[in-house]
Amino acid sequence: MGGTLKDPFALREVLRTWLEEHSQYEGEGSSVDFPVQPTVVHYPGEVTVVLFPVVRALRRRPQEVGERLLRWLTRRIEGVIEGGQVVGGFLNLRFSGEFWREWLRARLMQWLEEGRYPLPWKRKEEPVLLVEFSSPNTNKPLHLGHVRNNTLGDAVARLLAVTGRGRVVRLNLINDRGIHICKTMLAWMKWGGGATPQSTGKKGDHFVGDFYVLFERRYKDEVERLVREKGMSEEEARREAPLIREAQELLRRWEAGDPEVRQVWKMMNEWVLEGFRETYQRYGVMFDAFEFESETYARGKELVYEGLEKGVFYRKEDGSIWVDLTDEGLDTKLLLRGDGTSVYITQDLGTIDLRWQKYRMQRMVYVVAEEQRYHFQVLKAVLRRLGKPYADTVFHLSYAMVELPEGKMKSREGTVIDADDFLDELTALALEQIRCSEKAKDASEEEKRELAEQVALAAIKFYMLRVDPNKKILFRKEEAMDFEGYSGPFLQYTYARIQALLRKAQEEYGLGREAIVRLLGERGFAELIEEERRLLQMLFFYPVRLWESAQRYDPSLLANALYQLAKEYNRYYARVPILRGSSEEERVWRLALSWWVGETLAHGCVEVLNIPMPARM
Repeated sequence: MGGTLKDPFALREVLRTWLEEHSQYEGEGSSVDFPVQPTVVHYPGEVTVVLFPVVRALRRRPQEVGERLLRWLTRRIEGVIEGGQVVGGFLNLRFSGEFWREWLRARLMQWLEEGRYPLPWKRKEEPVLLVEFSSPNTNKPLHLGHVRNNTLGDAVARLLAVTGRGRVVRLNLINDRGIHICKTMLAWMKWGGGATPQSTGKKGDHFVGDFYVLFERRYKDEVERLVREKGMSEEEARREAPLIREAQELLRRWEAGDPEVRQVWKMMNEWVLEGFRETYQRYGVMFDAFEFESETYARGKELVYEGLEKGVFYRKEDGSIWVDLTDEGLDTKLLLRGDGTSVYITQDLGTIDLRWQKYRMQRMVYVVAEEQRYHFQVLKAVLRRLGKPYADTVFHLSYAMVELPEGKMKSREGTVIDADDFLDELTALALEQIRCSEKAKDASEEEKRELAEQVALAAIKFYMLRVDPNKKILFRKEEAMDFEGYSGPFLQYTYARIQALLRKAQEEYGLGREAIVRLLGERGFAELIEEERRLLQMLFFYPVRLWESAQRYDPSLLANALYQLAKEYNRYYARVPILRGSSEEERVWRLALSWWVGETLAHGCVEVLNIPMPARM
């Protein structure tokens, strides 16, 4: 029983069989789907079959369809259905205790045999799905906004892979060219005095970021002076300020391949990239490939000139090239400046074209903040004008900003929250709590620090992922670090609690994992309390939560399902004496259920959301 009806997807296949086998429902009804969902708390049962689509197609009353289906299911999957009830357009099914015992045993056996969490999908090599995220500029360190971007992009890539959507390639396009890079280079060349990260003892990306802030401060001073002394408007002053003109000339020299400029550019980029690598490693984020705009923008310029020749773009008197998208409800868009230098969309055109040549992807997911929504609408429209077959692969996964109670961040003013400093601060908060914990008194200082960083990562990542990507996050550190609240550390604590329980079962009763599975098969236990049925329902629907999260590119659905599972288990743990049951059958059953809750938390957190789950806390 438990081996064949593994999850709601398998149940839906059984329901389709019912439609196919009943001749009176042939035709229109045979292609109708049965939605399956968890039964709401106040009704008996674990699984609800939504009858409305079938009722409409068959033109029969819900009560009649539900009762016929219930009788057929009871016979077809004998021993599974303990009872059922038709309520309106819903059929609520209550599974038998024997089914649940066999279902749980089958999951645990498969886990032991294969060494991985059993899911209804296998990883595929086709189609190819590209996910671009992070994509920082090489003129400043990664900041709090990148933390949300990295966390979201990483989780979405993992979701697509684990649900068998295809071969997922995780890309990081480094923005290593452009006027912003030249500003930072110019500041170092003018005021750096030959200093390096090594000579100052600073992390490379932090070192370079200081010069970006320095340029903006000096530039701001020049603009104010031109407004005050020359009577210029602020807009004119920003355009005529000597520093911005020097930066623009530096960009022209860079695009012309000036050896001196290129040497400084390469050196400073290496400083920043080394700093990025350290930060990615700390956050546990990895990529399949790094790409660089300096290697793709030239192809973008070629595409712009191709469009100009085809007549889909036009040139203005100053030599700049534009596209008119007003007929699509957009605007006119600059594609190439009059001096021949490229803009953001130029390099995006070149990048996606090179990706198409290499991957022939089915989907190109850009994880980029919501402010760039218009940009991706334009990118897609321009690609269509060029007749590119990959135009419709473009998918912008937008997300809202992250703020702290202190207010917004501004990188030009040096008020951003650095990703490294942010993790350091939360690690310090976690370490303080761990040092005060009686349970950690025997741990070494190194072990405490390692655990503290794992707790901090869980606090950050869960807080970022528990919210719909389109909603703004106000990050409250105390809330994120609450071991008993709606937080990543709460999930960690629940998992560690289960592992401690399993260790104690082994030590006191000799009940290791193999013994639990064996005894679960030898000794039946069918009397389930409602808390156990609720936990089993959540575990049964776990693959559905994975699928829905991947389908919607929204890890918050999974994050909240894992939180609800942990919350329900802690209620169960508080009420039921797991190791002090009235019989060995009870003890084995409760340990088996606890074990599978733990493995589900570990799979969802570690494998998908990339949140560490320490076995001891």
